[in-house]
Amino acid sequence: MLFLTLFKVAAAIALAVVGAIRGSQWIDASYARRPDILTDAGAVYAQNAHRGARLAAVLGFLFCLVAWRINGLLATLAALVLMYFCALFTFTDLEQRVIFDRMMIPFALLGIVFTILTGTGIFNHIGAAVVYGLVFLLLSILTHGSLGGGDIKLVAALGLWVGSEHLLYIVLGGIVLSGLAAFLLLATRRLSRKDYLPYAPGFTIATVFVTLLC
Repeated sequence: MLFLTLFKVAAAIALAVVGAIRGSQWIDASYARRPDILTDAGAVYAQNAHRGARLAAVLGFLFCLVAWRINGLLATLAALVLMYFCALFTFTDLEQRVIFDRMMIPFALLGIVFTILTGTGIFNHIGAAVVYGLVFLLLSILTHGSLGGGDIKLVAALGLWVGSEHLLYIVLGGIVLSGLAAFLLLATRRLSRKDYLPYAPGFTIATVFVTLLC
């Protein structure tokens, strides 16, 4: 049992290192390809230089949690892929307030693939994606764009992965976490009322909790 646990941890760390290298390169290439949509293009060089170690640490922590909490090869693989993309979305949204379609599209497609393979109800997952996507689109219109297109796509894509019940927990948790973050940033004057708040980290952190605990 101890040997198996150590093997899982070692494999998780190795995957995290490889994933961090490839993921950081993917982010670098995305920034270079679409500098016109970046919030602070001048900060890209510094962000690229420091991201690798941070991404490796985040992925290592998440992958070890998956190895500890999730049983079954297919379920573990699905959770690893989900954590990987959530980490990438978190970094790009925090760094440049953007989530790229070239990352979102494969993420959504893989959600459909794993839903079919695990037999967890494809119609429920597609329905969750459509309903929540439309709700967030309406919220974005009513709030005059406070929710970005990337946030809307992220919530819809998460629906393809987790289905309606778990997506409800993710949305509620994401809203609470984003609200707490906004309050703390405003209180410490690190954010003004006119600044855009990145919502993706709230939803991705909520996704981690739901995936590991539900």
